[in-house]
Amino acid sequence: AAFYPTLMLLGNEEQIKKWKEELNDVRVIGGYAQTEIAHGSDVKSLQTTATFDPKDATFVLNSPSVTSVKFWPGGLGIFATHIICHAKMIVKGKLYGVQSFLIQIRDLKTYEPLEGVDVGDVGMKFGNMWNDNGYLRLSNLRVPLGALLCNVEEIGGKDAFKFGYGGMLNLRCFFVIFSVYELSRVLAIVMGEKVNKNDLTEEEKVKYSEIISFIYSGVFTWTYLMKTYKKFTDSMTSNPKQALKYLNELHTLAAGFKPYNGWKTIQYLRELVAKHNGNLYSTGFLHIYQEFNAFNTYEGDNSVLMQQTAREVLKYMGKIANSQKENLGLPESASFLADLAKHVKDGQYQKCLKIDPKDDIAKISTIEEILGGFVLKKGLLLNSKFSKYVENGDAVTNIWNAQLQKEIIDLAKAYIAAVNFSIANKEFQLKKNDLKYKDSQILQAMLLLQGLQTILINLNEILGLNVIQASPTLLNDLLDPILKLQTFISSNCKYVIESLHFKKYELLGENDLQTYSETVKIYHEKAVAVYKDFASQFNTLSKL
Repeated sequence: AAFYPTLMLLGNEEQIKKWKEELNDVRVIGGYAQTEIAHGSDVKSLQTTATFDPKDATFVLNSPSVTSVKFWPGGLGIFATHIICHAKMIVKGKLYGVQSFLIQIRDLKTYEPLEGVDVGDVGMKFGNMWNDNGYLRLSNLRVPLGALLCNVEEIGGKDAFKFGYGGMLNLRCFFVIFSVYELSRVLAIVMGEKVNKNDLTEEEKVKYSEIISFIYSGVFTWTYLMKTYKKFTDSMTSNPKQALKYLNELHTLAAGFKPYNGWKTIQYLRELVAKHNGNLYSTGFLHIYQEFNAFNTYEGDNSVLMQQTAREVLKYMGKIANSQKENLGLPESASFLADLAKHVKDGQYQKCLKIDPKDDIAKISTIEEILGGFVLKKGLLLNSKFSKYVENGDAVTNIWNAQLQKEIIDLAKAYIAAVNFSIANKEFQLKKNDLKYKDSQILQAMLLLQGLQTILINLNEILGLNVIQASPTLLNDLLDPILKLQTFISSNCKYVIESLHFKKYELLGENDLQTYSETVKIYHEKAVAVYKDFASQFNTLSKL
């Protein structure tokens, strides 16, 4: 999932040609080794080193401590023959940041680890049991100069290290759509039959409309992320400075949306399992819920990732608090904050929105202003508090990981929820004219419902921060349009379920095992043949 995209992203023409042929012919199996025992998502703090030796033009890779051991990479435990290894590059005593090296770790004939390589499977895990997650410790492993993936800069280039992280972001973006895809499958399984019979209870209609709205907003968000990823890759060589801006925005969003979508998916899966476990057990898809319980930690711990998003959001707050509100330099996804920056004076967001009962709160512009104001209020206050801690001499690491950790993560959650609404709406507006009227109405209702429910969930804090003015009718002003939107969406639930275009073998919602057997029969026969061939070959390659 990350090896090939990273090769295509960072490899030069010669490297891509060589390794693409090897991979296509399955002569090598690739893995992606970034995470270490001490650090994973915090790429700058990785400890593995790659020291250039000019005597023979090789890099010498080492794991200098126990905490620098690579731990958890998928495919590393048993199958990977080659990996892309992230390590700090040192040339003539000078550090050039974390770079990506494509290295061989196992002999292609015996499958034994090479000299200087200690590698194996990590053993039992909480989830993700199908994957051979592994560990890797390197001791004076020499690799040729060509192991350094260097599409952007040669050795010594001042920007050489800045693109090394791009490959992982492709995987992070994938998790955004993966989570909503799996959730939509479970939703179709547990509610599909009831939807077809028009037999949903009022409680189920409410929950259905909430979940399906989250799913479609996730699709829009993923679309925006992939557009940004393409802008990043397209501009890497032609305009490196602009590429770095796209990379920064992409990292901020991917680091936030992976946990945001993951937490939401786990919450909804838990509710669906609790209410509809019969269908899930009969179809065998209960494992989706089981696997997602490990989603909080793999490919980046959720809390650490949220902190990384918050770090960039606090930079936005600093710009907004200290600038003349022109040319803030915020990325496109944060443009809703730039639009509200005119209401910031003396480092604080001054506007308190009054909701007129005669005016419908269920408007895109109103919701965006409330969510944006909420982020600005929280962010500017936290920015001020953070600065005071620093002025008092507190260590930044203590502020970040102890004193203000919860507030920092809460800010990131608020920001991602607001961005989710903003960019989903932008993507919807781009496609609106190409949609059928009915599709447009349903999707707009879903977006509005997502926004209003986000406000409702955070209403106490929104009122406490004076983002909107309290009134006796405010709760009803929120609940009335929410109820109308839920009713409208649930009345079209059969149409929406069908629009997901699931194949019958993806769902098995009616225990149609005959259909399943017929569908997979041809693939099963091929799989058996492949398995027999692989097993005989693997037996000669490995002692396992």
